[in-house]
Amino acid sequence: MMTAGVFVMLTALLGSTPGLGASSLGVLPEPSVFIGCGCAFTRLPSLNDLSAVVFSSEYEGSARVVVGGKVTELAAIRPDSACWPSRVGGRCRLKYRNTEATVLIDGRATWVCPDDEESCEVVRLVGKMTLHLGNHREVIEVHGDCGC
Repeated sequence: MMTAGVFVMLTALLGSTPGLGASSLGVLPEPSVFIGCGCAFTRLPSLNDLSAVVFSSEYEGSARVVVGGKVTELAAIRPDSACWPSRVGGRCRLKYRNTEATVLIDGRATWVCPDDEESCEVVRLVGKMTLHLGNHREVIEVHGDCGC
């Protein structure tokens, strides 16, 4: 499903959540991972499969992350934006939030579909996911895909 190949920065700014351990970002249960068009990221060096997804979005309408053991739903701030640059080196920015959380994704493509493959709609990504919870800050390296 997902393979490495792009630089993405994923920054999450969340409200204070008491009682979080050393690592508050978790793996989404497989039923919480969106299937179809959107984005999905796993921690590096995890395999790119549904058993290791830490961020999942559906188109650019909504997203899910696990924070402190709980699946957290986020809505896109700019649902018309897509993280699907058309060329290697192209950049994108996505923003998600709910009453507790804001997630910002800045990315740079390192692999996109070949021009002559009209049925291909995928960009591959690598980067960092930063989580802020009050005074808590956590950074993990991630990789994944955006597309259909």
